[in-house]
Amino acid sequence: SVMVNALYDVDLGGRVTPYVGDGLGGTQLVWGDNFRVPTQAAPTVYDGEGIRMGWQGIGGVSYAVNPKVAVALDGRIKGTFDDYSFPGSVRGRGVTRFKHQTRSVFASVRYSFGSARP
Repeated sequence: SVMVNALYDVDLGGRVTPYVGDGLGGTQLVWGDNFRVPTQAAPTVYDGEGIRMGWQGIGGVSYAVNPKVAVALDGRIKGTFDDYSFPGSVRGRGVTRFKHQTRSVFASVRYSFGSARP
């Protein structure tokens, strides 16, 4: 995925700063031929890929180690606006209306290139 995010810091006046954000971008999903359903006489192999417009919601908290450096931990939920569909190797056995959504936890280090806060 490639996302452009906007984050808003909720300044509480201390070292701990909660933040929220969202993002828009593109999400690629690939179903390679390693995804098989072997329960039929002729196993169905799904092979395809698609790119869809995606969204992302972010919520987290950062801790200011010093005026220029902060460590952060956030949770993200990401999905797509449209569903995916992939053909199967057996006629009539395709994946349709697949809704893609993920949840992640990120740890990061933030560095401020601007002047330090007063």
